[in-house]
Amino acid sequence: MATGRVRALLVSLFTSASLVACQREAAPDAIETATAALTPADSVRTSHPPTDERLGAADAADAPSALMPVPTRLSSAAVEAVMPSEIAGTWEVVEVLVNRVDGKPRTYRPRDARLMGRSLTIREGRVSFSFGADLDCRQVRWPRRELTWGTLSELAFRPPPSGQRRTTFADFWLTAKSKQPVTVYPLCPPLRSPAPLDEGQWVVEYRPGELLFREDPQYLLRLIRRSPDARPTPASFACAKPASPTQRAICESHELASWDRSVSRTLDDLVKARPEREAELKLSQAAYVERRDSCGADADCIEQEQMTRVGELMQMKAQ
Repeated sequence: MATGRVRALLVSLFTSASLVACQREAAPDAIETATAALTPADSVRTSHPPTDERLGAADAADAPSALMPVPTRLSSAAVEAVMPSEIAGTWEVVEVLVNRVDGKPRTYRPRDARLMGRSLTIREGRVSFSFGADLDCRQVRWPRRELTWGTLSELAFRPPPSGQRRTTFADFWLTAKSKQPVTVYPLCPPLRSPAPLDEGQWVVEYRPGELLFREDPQYLLRLIRRSPDARPTPASFACAKPASPTQRAICESHELASWDRSVSRTLDDLVKARPEREAELKLSQAAYVERRDSCGADADCIEQEQMTRVGELMQMKAQ
């Protein structure tokens, strides 16, 4: 009988220890699950603390009920299975922001015609950017990081050489309060963990209906959401009566229409900078239009001619 009691006691102790261990292992997942259940547009943005901070008494009083059962210390990163509504849609580049104080040679400049008007598309299962081929992926996981603008500034830019000050958002002509919460959404993240914020691509909501997009370390892009019913608007001709299959194709495509605006803007800038070359530029532009229209309705051919023309004009301006 004594032996039986000892055996029962040992089994009870072993079962209790195993249960405690399982609960400890499950705790991080419980925190992440509870965090991911909130929508970024409302409770997450207003109630989550900055990285590695604890909820104070006042914050806890305002916290949604979904947060109350989990430990006080919250994870600063979470993964959602549903695409966040505030970043969903098609976004158009309206401003190219480059560092105004670093003094490094720049490949891109403010209002760079290669980037202005390009489209970032974020939809369920897919993310793509219409400039270059670096960002085009299938995305079904939507990680996010709850930070402040100050913490994001520290993480988004690589540490400077010794003796130099750290880059801030103000160097990109941006205004943001350092203690204001912000949600960062990595794009095309690796399966295991997102890249560091000074390496990977990500977006943040700068203002309602506006995103900041980090696609390249040389610049930040400001984008506005394109209305689903917006019509393409080329700059070099009116779409009321397209005169050729090429013009019709441009009028039906936001990408081709935006490249048409880039060609026109670059040409106008060059004429202003080199007025003595205006006659020469008119001849070269006519030759370009002839090459472009020889593409017919082939969108890839048209876009290639447009991109080439922008490059030609930028090179002429640099000479």
